[in-house]
Amino acid sequence: MPKEKPPEPKDRSAENGNRTMNVSLFIILLAFFIVLNSIAVVDENAKREALGSLIGSFGILPGGLSPMDAEGKGKSLKPPIHPLMDATEESLPDFVGLSGESSAMVDIRSTSNGSLISIRDQLLFSEGSYSIKPSVREFLTRLAEIVNGDSFPVVITGHTDDRPAEEKGVTSNWDLSARRAMAIYRFFYEQYLEQMAARERENNQGRTPALLPTQYFKRMDAYGCGSYQPIASNDTPQTRKLNNRVEILLDKRANYKLQRIYKNQSSGLFVFKKFVFSVLD
Repeated sequence: MPKEKPPEPKDRSAENGNRTMNVSLFIILLAFFIVLNSIAVVDENAKREALGSLIGSFGILPGGLSPMDAEGKGKSLKPPIHPLMDATEESLPDFVGLSGESSAMVDIRSTSNGSLISIRDQLLFSEGSYSIKPSVREFLTRLAEIVNGDSFPVVITGHTDDRPAEEKGVTSNWDLSARRAMAIYRFFYEQYLEQMAARERENNQGRTPALLPTQYFKRMDAYGCGSYQPIASNDTPQTRKLNNRVEILLDKRANYKLQRIYKNQSSGLFVFKKFVFSVLD
C-alpha cells in the first residue's frame, strides 16, 4: 500500500503572535500596577491621571470616561467617593481649651478595645518634667469629666523616645514615662474628688463627708513603657516628638461621650485622619 502523506503543518504564526501579544500585555499591566502602587501614597491625582491614560489606551476615553454614555460626552467609571472620605470635605475640630495648633497634638483612634487618646508630651509637660502645664488643664478637666462620669476601666500609659535619660535631666526613660502617666492619673483623681465633694455639698447643705475612692482605684491603671513602644522612628527630632506621648485608653462604653471634648462639633462625629468614626447622639 502506498504510504500516507503526513499532514502539512498548519501555519501557527497568527496564534503565536496572539499569545505573544497577550503575554506582553500582562507584563505591561503588571509593571504598571507595581509603579501605581509605589506612587499611591505620594500623589492621588497623578495616580488617577495615569489610570485614565491606561484606560484610554484600551478604547475608553481619557480620565476614566466610558464612550458608552448616551450623550457621547463620556460617563465616569470612577467609583463615587463618600463625602466623609473626601479630603476636601474633611474638617478636624479643635478641642475644648486648646488652640488649633495644640489640638493637632491630640490624636484619637478607634481600637478593638475602645478609644485611644494620644497626647504629645510637649503639650502636657516641659522638657524632662512631669508637672502638667497650666495651659492644658482646661482640656484635661473636660476629659476628666468623661473618665470620671462612669465606671468603665481606664488605662493610662506614658511613652518616651530612645534618647539617653541624661539628656532629659532624669534618671531613666522608664521613670519619666511612669511619672508622666501618674501625673495624668493624679489629675483625674483630684478632679474626681472635687466632683464628689461638690455633689456631697449639694446633697448635705455644706457638709462634706469622707469619700471612699476604693472603686475608683480598681478601675484605673497607670504605668510607664519607656521607649519600648514607639509609633515612629527615633531618627529625627520631628519623629521623636511623636514617641513622647501619654496614651489614655477608654472603654468602648465611653465612645459616645467623646463629643464633649470637641469645640463646635456636631453630633455626627467622624474625624477621618484621627480615626474616630462614631456617630453620636
